[in-house]
Amino acid sequence: DALPLRPVDGASAADAAARLERLHTHTLFYLAQVYAHLGQPRQSATHAHATLRRQLEGDSPEFERHEWCKNAQSLAAYYTSERAFDVAEHCLHAAERVISGIPSAQRRDDSGEPVEKYAELRANLHLAWAELHRAVLKEAASAAGAGTDADGGAVGGGQAG
Repeated sequence: DALPLRPVDGASAADAAARLERLHTHTLFYLAQVYAHLGQPRQSATHAHATLRRQLEGDSPEFERHEWCKNAQSLAAYYTSERAFDVAEHCLHAAERVISGIPSAQRRDDSGEPVEKYAELRANLHLAWAELHRAVLKEAASAAGAGTDADGGAVGGGQAG
């Protein structure tokens, strides 16, 4: 019979299991970076998505919310470029949820002005939503048989009235 894995440093089995889960999450993150470096964006996105999901689902989430949101926005941009609009939308909704969990003290300074890091994060999230909506509209126009010109304007699909 195989003996159960026991921590060597005196940690409890629960602590050892939690550490193993964190290591697995780090491994997924590193694999995402490796696949990106190898020019395999789909594999990179798959591993990045799994990393973000695991960070949210952990018992004691150990992630930096600003960085997490930036990564979710980057992932949404990838899925938007792949026309996986539902997944991109999911990533942006998740980013909004994580942003909402940023403590008030990190959102505004003592004078009540938005902290630049937070304001930039919010602005970039709005831009990501705009890019997703632009891509969806462009895809819808294409599906409807209306082409677009180089500037994104409709050509040839309308009727003169």
